[in-house]
Amino acid sequence: MTDVDDFGTILYRSTTSASAGYVSIGEVTKISPPEIKVEKVNFTNHASTKGYRVYKPSKQKELSEFSFTLNVTGSALLTGFLTDMEDQSVDYWKLAFPTTSSSSILAFSGFITSYKLSDADSQSVKPLTVDLKVQPTDVPTWASTVEA
Repeated sequence: MTDVDDFGTILYRSTTSASAGYVSIGEVTKISPPEIKVEKVNFTNHASTKGYRVYKPSKQKELSEFSFTLNVTGSALLTGFLTDMEDQSVDYWKLAFPTTSSSSILAFSGFITSYKLSDADSQSVKPLTVDLKVQPTDVPTWASTVEA
């Protein structure tokens, strides 16, 4: 058994500071963390061994969008996200993974790029959910605490 699993992962957001004011975003049902990629540079040339393409890592890295789904627990949550999206606010985000390790929190700044309410289906009653996507704006870091 590993010391990290995904059940119990908590998403936090701060609209004021990277070091304080974090609030748990309640009832998150699904989180797709960002992908961290290093861009590759094609160095293939006429002398490449047996015609294989040759790649080297660039100094450029990319942090993809992360997405999450949460149950709607009140209109204030919905209007807050929509206002942040319209204002193009850059907020501070932390994903806290349940673990025995001291550095289990992925922290980064980012802005909301997509906001979608779930379909309302009278034949299948379920909680109203919202899907959000956030584009990180800076280098992610690993932290050990979430500052309230």
